[in-house]
Amino acid sequence: MKNDVAVPREKLEWSLLGLRLGVFIVLLMWTLDKFVNPEHAAIVFKAFYSIPELSSGVSYLMGGLQLALILSFLMGFQKRWVTLVILIMHLSLDLGVIWSLYGSLGIVKPSVFRSVADVSSDRDVVFAP
Repeated sequence: MKNDVAVPREKLEWSLLGLRLGVFIVLLMWTLDKFVNPEHAAIVFKAFYSIPELSSGVSYLMGGLQLALILSFLMGFQKRWVTLVILIMHLSLDLGVIWSLYGSLGIVKPSVFRSVADVSSDRDVVFAP
């Protein structure tokens, strides 16, 4: 008994392109934030990743590297390695947010939204919960 499912190659290629395009759009917004508002990127890194200082230059450098990476992902260049790096990058985003919200004991910390606003001092609210 064979458990293979035959999918036409053309449909599979279009599906994978759609998947790559969706991931690209999400990560593009994250990348553009580093160029458009580097101060916001510094606030996010301080609040969610405990990185105290992030200069504008470092934000631009990270944004440039990330843009090259996500463009490579979209075009399918070095699929195995670029996809692995994209997965690790996305996982770090998710784990950083989860750690900030739940902490080490698994208890929700509702003050995280207030602490992010405190870090941003007189700026507008960083994000809405």
